[in-house]
Amino acid sequence: MKHILFNQAASGSLKHALKGERVDIIAFPDSLGAGPIHRLLTEEGITERLEWLQKAYRFDEKMSQQYVALFHDAIIRIQQIEEGDSVIIWTCENAAEQFGLRLVSHLLSGKKCAISVCNTYFPMLYFHEDKHAQFDIRHSGEVSPDQMKQMLKLNELEQLTEGKIALLKNEALQLMEGHSTVRTWVRGRMIEDIESRDDESIIQYANEFQSKYGVDEFYNATRLIGHVLGWSQHDISDTWIDYRLRMLIKNGVFDYTGDTRDMRSYQVRLKKEPKQ
Repeated sequence: MKHILFNQAASGSLKHALKGERVDIIAFPDSLGAGPIHRLLTEEGITERLEWLQKAYRFDEKMSQQYVALFHDAIIRIQQIEEGDSVIIWTCENAAEQFGLRLVSHLLSGKKCAISVCNTYFPMLYFHEDKHAQFDIRHSGEVSPDQMKQMLKLNELEQLTEGKIALLKNEALQLMEGHSTVRTWVRGRMIEDIESRDDESIIQYANEFQSKYGVDEFYNATRLIGHVLGWSQHDISDTWIDYRLRMLIKNGVFDYTGDTRDMRSYQVRLKKEPKQ
C-alpha cells in the first residue's frame, strides 16, 4: 500500500499509526497552498517556487537543497508506482491538500492503479458525536495517529474512477498554467487568490492588540502571528503570516523594532496616524 500526503505533521502521524506495518509513505516537503506552482513539474517551475520560498520564508542554502531533494524524491517515487499498486491519497478541505490531490492524480493518470482518497475533514466531523462535539479541522496534520488508524479501519475512503482522475488531472494542469501565489479552497472550489488575501485580518487583529497595549506600545510579532494563525479559517502557516506582516511593514502599515529576519526577534505596532 502506498500512502501520499501533503503535510509533514500528517505524515508523522500516519507513520506512527501504521508502525510495524509494511507500507510506503510519500510526503511532500511543504504546503502547496502558497507560493508559485506555475509549471511546477519542470525545472523552471521548481526554480521559480524555490526563489519565492527563499524570499518569503527565508530559505537558506541548506533548506533550499533539502527542499529540492525532498520534492524531487516525492515526484520520482510517485512516478515509480506500478500498475496494480494500491494507493491512498490523504487530503482535506484546504487549498494545499486539494491541489496535492490534483497533482498526484495527474502523475498517476493512465496507470491501472487502485487509487483511493481519504478526506480527513469529513470523518472528523462525526468522530466525536457521542461527546456532543464537532472537530472542524483545517488540515490533516490536526488528525491524531489513532484517528487516522480509525479512518482506515472504517474504510473512510473514496475510490477514484478513471473519469474522476481525468477531471482532477485537468484541474491540476489548469492551475499549473496560472501565476497565482496563493490559492483558496472555498465550498469545494479552488480560487487563485491575491497574495494580500490575509492582510486585512492581520490589520484587524493588530487593531485589537493596539487597544489592549496602547497605540504607542510595540508588542512581539509572534503574539500577533499566533493570534492570526489561531483564528484563521484558512490552512496557513506562521511563516506565511510572518511574510505578510513583513510586507505590511515594507508598505508602511506597521512600525517595527528589532530584527525582522527572525519572527521571534522583532516587535510591531500599527503606524500611528499623523496629527493634524
